Amino acid sequence: MPTVTVRDFRRSDLDDLYEVCLRTGDAGQDASGLVSYPRLLGDIYVGPYLELAPEFALVADDGVRASGYALGVLDTASFERQLEKLWWPHVQATYLSASQDVMGEGFDGELLTLVRNPQLTRHPHFPEYPSHLHIDLLEHIRGRGVGSQMLATLFQRLRVAGSPGVHLGVDADNVGAQHFYRHLGFVELNRVGTDLFMGLSWQPSSARS
Repeated sequence: MPTVTVRDFRRSDLDDLYEVCLRTGDAGQDASGLVSYPRLLGDIYVGPYLELAPEFALVADDGVRASGYALGVLDTASFERQLEKLWWPHVQATYLSASQDVMGEGFDGELLTLVRNPQLTRHPHFPEYPSHLHIDLLEHIRGRGVGSQMLATLFQRLRVAGSPGVHLGVDADNVGAQHFYRHLGFVELNRVGTDLFMGLSWQPSSARS
């Protein structure tokens, strides 16, 4: 079994990380058979982090290629303002004609709805948990402690940068993922549709009361 190394993102990882996003895009399973635009998922969920917050982008390298990522931002509100100015106009221009073709049907349509209406991707406001992250690993490196290692490294970077806490979103039906995050100390914050938001604070409980 090859050794998996956790390291910083390199620009040469870009295509591999887009592939990871695609192959985990259907609730952790391969979404490549569901989409007509294979880079669309990555343009929504990976590209903006690599472009605007590369200092919080970690890669799981299986010795052959990048096979997983943990991506974070220090301040969610600031990040989303940057997206509005620097990221979404480019993505909208790229997929504008495509969005007319699919007419909002199927998985492609759901994703293109997000491109047309970026406000739908915004996170709820959690003042005590201003940072956020997400993580995806290909199946062959799961269950080996890689995710925990990546998150521990990312937590440390966010703390050093001044973050008091971090949140993430997980499918409300994904009980396994929720158990994993609870084991790390995350607590439930809010539910929006099928999304459950969980947070981890590094502040003493007395400071949050």
